[in-house]
This record gives sequence, structure tokens and C-alpha cells, in this order.
Amino acid sequence: IDPNAEIGGTVQFKEKPIELSRIVSNQARQMVFQKLKEMERELLYNEYKVKEGELTHGYFQRWINKDTMSIDLGKVEGVMPKKEQNPGEKYKAGDRLKAIISRVELRKDKFRDTGLVITLSRASGDFVKKLFEMEIPEIYDGLVQIVDIARLPSVRTKIVVRGTRSDIDPVGACVGMKGVRIQSIVRELGNERIDIIQYSDNPSEFITNAISPAKPVEVRVDHDNREALVIVPDDSLSLAIGSS
Repeated sequence: IDPNAEIGGTVQFKEKPIELSRIVSNQARQMVFQKLKEMERELLYNEYKVKEGELTHGYFQRWINKDTMSIDLGKVEGVMPKKEQNPGEKYKAGDRLKAIISRVELRKDKFRDTGLVITLSRASGDFVKKLFEMEIPEIYDGLVQIVDIARLPSVRTKIVVRGTRSDIDPVGACVGMKGVRIQSIVRELGNERIDIIQYSDNPSEFITNAISPAKPVEVRVDHDNREALVIVPDDSLSLAIGSS
């Protein structure tokens, strides 16, 4: 094409489009469309990746299979596998729901690109944490901190809180006047029971708070083995272990 061409240089030549076959032109068009789709997917991935761990809302679309829900998030579609769902919740097309964005990924295998997958969750402890941050101003402002959360979805959640100032009652702040703050969260979780526990650096005091309203007769703490023996009256046993 060019006898003066050198290694590393550029050789230009012109091709008349009219001479391209129909198959070649279709292939070129498909390549352009594929590249545009990849760019769009990459942009959406970057947009939602930074939102991992954030609360979002969407609309139930359909069941992808018997276990996985499809959620319309506006620009994209999210999925909620069975393990991330609240057991017992029922939805119909168009129902609005809140969830946390637990994972955003571009899934690829050896042979094809399976696309952008946004996994949502209503069963995680982080979902409850975000609801508290949204509903409780003291938590949002850092006056009350969430130390830890343990959750059995649709059954019970235990959340440990502490105040960052001596004049703040962390449990009272979460409950609100006549329970109005906590009730909005309970309704969102389908009337799941929520126990709010005040944190203490003293293990005996912390355990006493954790089994409230049961009143222990004695708490023996083994610091070396990180174990504790809690003695409660017989009529408070089920209350202390959380079975009622």
C-alpha cells in the first residue's frame, strides 16, 4: 500500500462503502451498537457502585424465577434473591418498596458478558441500620451511635446503641415520643420486633441491658474465656433468652 511505510507508523487507505457487502455492513453496525451498550453499562456501573450500602426505593416488577424478585429502580433493574428478602412479605406488580443496595457488579464468564447486576436486600442488618439513620435525627447527626445489630428477618432485631454525650438517652431517642419513631421502622419491617439495647463497657451491665425486661438475679462474667453465666427467675427464663 505504501512502500515508504515504517514500523510504528500509520498507513491510510480509503474504502468505498458501496463496495462493502451487506454482511460486512451489518457486522460493522452490530459492533457499533455493542460498543455503545458496553459504554452505557459501564456508566451505570460507575453510578451505582458508589451507592453500595445506601438506601434506595423501587417498584416490584415480576418474579424472575420462583425465588428472585425484579425491582425497577428507574434507570436500571435490580434483583432481590430469596436470602435477601423478608420472609412472609407479599408483593404485586407496581408495589413500592425500600431496600439497601448490597452489591453492584459487572458479571462476566468465559464466553459472554452477562451485564450489570444490582443486588438489593431487605433482610440484612445494614438495611435496619439505614432505616434508623433515616428516621432518627440523633443517629444521623452522630449524637447516638449504632454499635452492633443482630437480626432474624421478619422475627426479631436486636440493636445496640450508645450516646456520644452524657445528656443524650440513646434508647429514648430511638423510641421517640410514645414510640412514634420506632413504630415507623417496625411498620416498614412488617411488624418485626425490635429490641433497643443500651451499650455499656461493663459486661455485667451490658448483659443486664441485653436481656431486659427480664431481671437477672446474678451475672457471672468469665473475662478470660469470654463467657458469662446469667441466673434469672424461672418465670423469666423465656423472656431472658428471647423466645417470647
